[in-house]
Amino acid sequence: MADREIENPALESLLSVGLTFIVDAEPSMVSRRRFSSMLRGWHTGEYLFMQAPSERQYASDLQQNQVCVVRFMAHGQACAFTSSILDMGTGAYYSFFRFTWPKTFQTVPIRRNERVELHAPCLLINEGGGAISGETIDMSLGGCKVLVQAAVGKGLSFKLCIELPAESTLEEAPVKVCSVSPAPDGHILGLAFGALTEIQRSGIEFFLGIAQAGPSVCTHRRPWVLMIEPNPDSVASLRELFRQHDIDVATTDNPVSAMARLGYSLPVAILMSYELGACTGVDVCRILSASPRLAKMLKFVYGKDGGDVRAIATQAKQAGATAYVPTIERAEGIVKVVSDAIRAGA
Repeated sequence: MADREIENPALESLLSVGLTFIVDAEPSMVSRRRFSSMLRGWHTGEYLFMQAPSERQYASDLQQNQVCVVRFMAHGQACAFTSSILDMGTGAYYSFFRFTWPKTFQTVPIRRNERVELHAPCLLINEGGGAISGETIDMSLGGCKVLVQAAVGKGLSFKLCIELPAESTLEEAPVKVCSVSPAPDGHILGLAFGALTEIQRSGIEFFLGIAQAGPSVCTHRRPWVLMIEPNPDSVASLRELFRQHDIDVATTDNPVSAMARLGYSLPVAILMSYELGACTGVDVCRILSASPRLAKMLKFVYGKDGGDVRAIATQAKQAGATAYVPTIERAEGIVKVVSDAIRAGA
């Protein structure tokens, strides 16, 4: 991302006493001398007051009017400016420096999310329903890069559709074009994700996790639950309640994707909706229980208040479910049943 040159009045908004600086004392030399310093104060428009370096050899070599490049981090940005030494504290310890107030300084936004290489066909769907074919280049939690044939206007919004690895599908994720750059075989679009659903975000998180860590070490810091739920509204409420119990949640909207994920990493429990389209949560539970690797795992089915709830609960138990929880218990009741079982088995 390109850097920005900013007039000096904006510099003060980035400063704070105690801020750490890296001072490059020989910016034009191949063999550079750098030292760290700490901001002790400033006089806007005139000078910055910094603590002298603890390394005596650096302090003894520096001199008045010497040009330096000063770098620091603030508010998610890497900042730098060119300055010169006004004067130095006298005495054996050279306790302070005063640097000239810079006329301008430069900032570069720091990337907040690590990008993972991903080459897969994708579609960008505009508001009118028209589609642009492309190929993803990389992806992060914040967005992705896509190669397309024709240039697309910066600032336009689309819905992104892409097949992620491990049977995950990213369907109609809202994206905005933040940058457009030419490429030998088309144009590269820098896309930022908009407000994602819990299922969309979970699919991206899972892909990034296995891509960065590798299947053999895809682990979680806290206990986590794999939830199979096609309704985004149900996912959001349950996920937040689990977090209050210090339990992480990975979500998917179909059993096929869930099976693929279980091949990479095992949760402490699986929570599945009874209504899963072509099959039921009881059917999925029966399949999971047939696997020696998954038979003893905690498995919960919830939903289906209508009909004979007791009969459904019996079917779920026979299929290997730890418990069946009707949605009449509300989200709080479902989370309590699951979290209590996890704590009991810990």
